[in-house]
Amino acid sequence: MKFIQLSLAVIAVAGISLTSCKKKKPDVQAEKTCKLSKIVYYDTGVATDSISFVYQNNIPVRANFPQGFYFTFEYSGERISKRSYFEGAASLSDYYETAVYNSDGSIAKVEAFVRTNNTYTKDFVYEFTYNGGRLQRMAVTQNDGNGIFDLITDYVYTYTGTNITRTVYTEYDPVNGNSTETFNYTYDAIPNYFAKTKNILLLDFLFADFDGTVLPIILSQNNVTGVQFSIGTAPLSYTADEKQNMTSFSIAGQLLSRYFYQCD
Repeated sequence: MKFIQLSLAVIAVAGISLTSCKKKKPDVQAEKTCKLSKIVYYDTGVATDSISFVYQNNIPVRANFPQGFYFTFEYSGERISKRSYFEGAASLSDYYETAVYNSDGSIAKVEAFVRTNNTYTKDFVYEFTYNGGRLQRMAVTQNDGNGIFDLITDYVYTYTGTNITRTVYTEYDPVNGNSTETFNYTYDAIPNYFAKTKNILLLDFLFADFDGTVLPIILSQNNVTGVQFSIGTAPLSYTADEKQNMTSFSIAGQLLSRYFYQCD
């Protein structure tokens, strides 16, 4: 299954380049809490996929796709500790990922396992390094087939205040040589829309590949409004409802996703 995933590195390679009252006591409806119920994904303006969440005890435990496959989520406290992919009525997942966290709740490591027959093998490892609570680096290693994990990509982050304003992305290639790309981010002054949904990194399949160039979009305090890289600039835009829940997300003028909520 190939998901629509957000990759600023791919955008750079593809050559996308665009320039870009009085307060009153709230009523009962204003006190309602909302939880993410569905995400619809788009490609060139056409809806191509969607996920619907199933909740237990106010936490999402399953994400259903219309094609009949689904993901399940297991938790350690309030954080997703395992995400598993199933097809149809299969009793074994095709693959799964485990996540561990630091004491402050920040993600520390993700390990991805794939199944061959009834045996699972670790395939990718994503390791996150912090300094003073701020993400400094994400390193991606891959199993070479003999149990040795080679570094294939890493991402180094620079902050301005509480926002990540630069990512240096390096792809390691022992045959053709390494390549590097730098991404610079601009922000608005609005609290981050993605951050309103706990575990968004593992719930929203825009981020299923753990592409480090898009982590600033969900880990910074404010919303990214533009990304500048070697060949141009891509603007990012959002819409939100009256409760400031994000309802759509677009990049380089293309709608990528719409978000729907159930409010109790």
